Order: sequence, then structure tokens, then C-alpha cells
Amino acid sequence: MSAAGEVHYNSRRSGRSGTARTPNPHRPNPEWVPITARPAATAVNSLPRIQKPLLHRAATGALLLSAALVLSAAPALAPAIELRDVAALAKQRATEPYRAPTEIPAFLQELSYEQARLFRFLPERRLWRTTNSQFQVSFIAPARHQRYPVKIRRVTAEGVRDIPFDREQFDFGDPDLVKRIPPDLGFAGLRLEYPINRAGEPEPVVEFSGASYFRGVGKGGVPGLWARGLAIDTGLPGGEEFPMFREFWLEQPRAGADKMRVFALLEGPSITGGYEFTVTPGDNTRIGVRAEIFTRKPVTMLGLAPLTSM
Repeated sequence: MSAAGEVHYNSRRSGRSGTARTPNPHRPNPEWVPITARPAATAVNSLPRIQKPLLHRAATGALLLSAALVLSAAPALAPAIELRDVAALAKQRATEPYRAPTEIPAFLQELSYEQARLFRFLPERRLWRTTNSQFQVSFIAPARHQRYPVKIRRVTAEGVRDIPFDREQFDFGDPDLVKRIPPDLGFAGLRLEYPINRAGEPEPVVEFSGASYFRGVGKGGVPGLWARGLAIDTGLPGGEEFPMFREFWLEQPRAGADKMRVFALLEGPSITGGYEFTVTPGDNTRIGVRAEIFTRKPVTMLGLAPLTSM
């Protein structure tokens, strides 16, 4: 199944506001689509073309989201990787047994809120800081409930390279704690930064952090609601499943570019997916989302473009 949509994070000055209604997962409505999920072997191109709005409303936190089930293609910005490549990997993973992600050491999960909030990525270590890109990237160290490291790679026209974790990238606020942190701990997520308010001063505009959560912020605004890549069986007696973005690919923008693409591999016990996010910061920061989704086993209730206040 292919899906595409766009998330808008409006600036505070836009005056948009509202309240996101919690959907009833037990009956069909514009937010939730109960389906008999197609197996991974089903060719995506064989699906009928559907263009049906799934969600379109202003929400608290100045977020406006619209999504549609479509079969579409977008022009490539660089030849190194495209959605079809990540989707092919997701399709292959869907034919394999699910493997749960490795958890971080117990002592990091047991940190207090006050200890974990001291973790800070050093600005001088941001990705692309020394290039002419307007975008830079900072990373999030795993701790407490963010207990599953993810793989992150950078993409250029020349190829794809891993971004290694380094304890020297962070200020952990406790010299004794640093000694206990594994040198290959990994990252919990990432933040895209862009000079949205002041020229030459990048600041976070989009964050990917935990499970399949992501959110953004518009010029002069505050972060909006968290969106998710998918919601599975929410509210059903068997319990909800939370697939997670296990791998990310960050495409380096061209000099002066005002948008950036991020690719992600979604994986869970029931489902896999390849995602492409096109981030355009501004008064209304926009996140265009395209995805190809495959199932490992039947899914009763599939939620597209779900929102949560966390």
C-alpha cells in the first residue's frame, strides 16, 4: 500500500488554532480505516488509485495535517537513494521474522528525568555545520523511555555513509556517567535545524524521536502535536502495536536549498514500511510524507496520519 500526505506546523502569527478530536477506533471515519491488510507479496503498483482525504483540521499546538492514499511519484533531488530503495528493503524485511530492537543498558533506562534532561548535543558537532548548507542536524542520546538506538546515515550524490555515535558529541552533565556509556551506544533520534527565525542561527524545526513519532515548528511558533508514521490496532482488546523507525537516511541538501529529505525504515511485529519526508521550514513548516507499507501478518485497524498530544 502506498500513502502520501503533508503535515503543516503553522507559525504562532498565523492565528490558527483548534482542538484535535480523538477518533473512535471501533468504526470507520475519516481518520481511521479498518482494512484487511495486503500481504508483502502484493505488488504496490497493482493497487487501485485512491485519492481520499483522511484528515484535515487545525489542531492545538498550531498543527494542520492532511493526508491522502495515493500512488504518486516525486522528482528526485539526488541519485544516491530514493523511496523505492527504502521500500524494497521494507518489503524484504516483511518476509523475514520480526527481530526486536536491542535495548540500551539498564542504568540508562533507570536515570531520573533530571539526569536525562542534562544530555545535550554539542552545537559544534552538528552535521553539515562546516558546509554551505542551511540545514544542520543534531542527534539525541538514548535514555529513560528512549531505550532503542536507531541507525542513521547521511546521503550524498557519491553514496551513503553511516553516522557513528561518539560520546564526545555530547555533554552528559556527569563525568562519572560518561565513563559508563558504551562507545557504540547509538542515537535515539535526530533534530533538523534551520535558521527559521534569525539568519545564520540554525534551530530545531523538525524532530524524529521514539517509535514513529515526529513533529515540527513554524517560524515564531512552538512545537506542535506529535504525528506518527502509523497507528496499529489502537483501542482494540488485543492492545496497540507501536512500530518504530529503525533506520534513517539524511539527504544532504544542495547549497542554498530551502527543503530537505529524510528517509526512514519503519518496522514492527505486524508491519514494515519505507518513508520519505520532505521538510520545508518557514512561516508554515511543511512535512510532506510518502510511504509504501507492507504487512508481516494481518492488521485489523490501521491508522494513517495519527496525532497525539503525548
